[in-house]
Amino acid sequence: MTTALLFPKSSVITTRAEPSGAHDTHLGRWPCLIVSAKHEHQNIFSQAAIARGWETFVTADPHEALKFMCRNSIKLAVIDFQDVSEGFDNFRSLAEYIKWVGGVLLVINGPEQDSLPQDASVELWARQLGSWSYLPGILPQSDLSELCEQALQVVEKLHHPKR
Repeated sequence: MTTALLFPKSSVITTRAEPSGAHDTHLGRWPCLIVSAKHEHQNIFSQAAIARGWETFVTADPHEALKFMCRNSIKLAVIDFQDVSEGFDNFRSLAEYIKWVGGVLLVINGPEQDSLPQDASVELWARQLGSWSYLPGILPQSDLSELCEQALQVVEKLHHPKR
C-alpha cells in the first residue's frame, strides 16, 4: 500500500512504500529526496524509487528540499535540472549542499542537449561535484527502476556490510 500527501502551497509529495520483503534488512525505509520542477519527472522518479522500496519526498522547491534534509537523513537525492529555467542556481546550490553534507548518493538529471545556455557545463559540473550518477535528460517512457535498485544495493552495503 502506498500513501501520498500533497501540500499544494509547497508542492510537496511524501510517499511511503509498504515493506515488500525484498529489502527489509532494517527498520523503516531509506529516505529518497526528489527535486524536480516538472511534475511528469517527479512521477517518473518517484514511481521508480517506490517500486524499489525507497521512502520518497518529492518537491519542486529546493528550499522545501533543504528543510526536509534538515529533518531527515536522506540516502539518495535526485536533482532534476531538465526543464529548469527559473531557479537554476537554487537547484545547483542544493546539489552542492547535498555533496557537502555527505553520505548521500546524488543523481543529477541534466538538461536535454542545447535546451539551456548552461548545458555544456552541467555534466562536467555534476561529475566534478562527485555525483553518483549523471543522466543526460529523461524521456516520458524512461524506466529508472534499475538505477533505484542499484542505489538501494549501495546503501544496503554501506549500512549493513556482510551481516
